[in-house]
Amino acid sequence: MTAYLAPGNILLLFIDDGDAAGLTNMMLARTASLEHSQCRVNAQGSSEVRSGGRLTVNLIMTFKPGFAGSKAVWLALQTVTAVTAPWRVSGAWQVPP
Repeated sequence: MTAYLAPGNILLLFIDDGDAAGLTNMMLARTASLEHSQCRVNAQGSSEVRSGGRLTVNLIMTFKPGFAGSKAVWLALQTVTAVTAPWRVSGAWQVPP
């Protein structure tokens, strides 16, 4: 699971079970990367784009072979004042073996 903090342009990567105790982070557009047993996310080439009230986060990701199969993209939003929208499915894709 990943999370994006827009105010600091920071990407968070949680460990496989979603436990925040194993959280790692990096700023996008740097040369760093984050990795766990399911994927690797590269900061270089990843970006965020703002247009009006829309935020698009583009991530350069490589998935590990054990993560292959049908996947859903879940999205939740939270404002800087902690107003939260509930989790919802916002997409789906097939991760190749």
